[in-house]
Amino acid sequence: MSQAVAVILSEYFQLDQQVNHDSKLLGSLLTDRLTTLEDKLISLENYQSESTSELLSEFRNLTTRVSSLEQNLDSSNKINSQSKAHPNQLSLLETDYQSDHAEVTKSSEPDGSLLSNLPSKPTDILSFQPLSGKFLALRLNVQTGSLSANKTKMKEGRFHDWLREKDPDGIQWKFIEKTEDNPSSYVPIADTPSELLDRLLTWLGHNKIV
Repeated sequence: MSQAVAVILSEYFQLDQQVNHDSKLLGSLLTDRLTTLEDKLISLENYQSESTSELLSEFRNLTTRVSSLEQNLDSSNKINSQSKAHPNQLSLLETDYQSDHAEVTKSSEPDGSLLSNLPSKPTDILSFQPLSGKFLALRLNVQTGSLSANKTKMKEGRFHDWLREKDPDGIQWKFIEKTEDNPSSYVPIADTPSELLDRLLTWLGHNKIV
């Protein structure tokens, strides 16, 4: 290495002036410096490579997110378009729900048609559905045979009094003779108070006779 080159390199790398006169020492120091520079360059390249890889990975993630957002936006636009094209669709769905709810509520309530078939007045029920001796005996809390026996052995007035005394509400009963179409039966007399007839209806319903 010439003296001039040594001086230039030593000044560039800021070496001690004493080294300028020793070419071997200068060459060794320059080699070390160059090796160090090469190592730094390699490290810098590796760092840049890693940074580039990380940036590429982040870029791919961002691209994926953007794509997902675009798809969601397209779906939202389609839904909005369908809503505008069919503005009554929501109201129709609400109407269907209310209709279904009404059907469920109606099915859980007592059948109104059965109640509507019942006559409006207690006397109407009793006039068309008189009580048989069996059911009257149940109401009077006596045996059916006792009812028939008293009907036979007692006078009519006394028998009617006995029926009223045995009835839990004091209702006066009237005996209806057997006909070709209907068996013998019993009904309250025509002037029975409505309050007593209501109690009788309650009893009939409780015993599932009506």
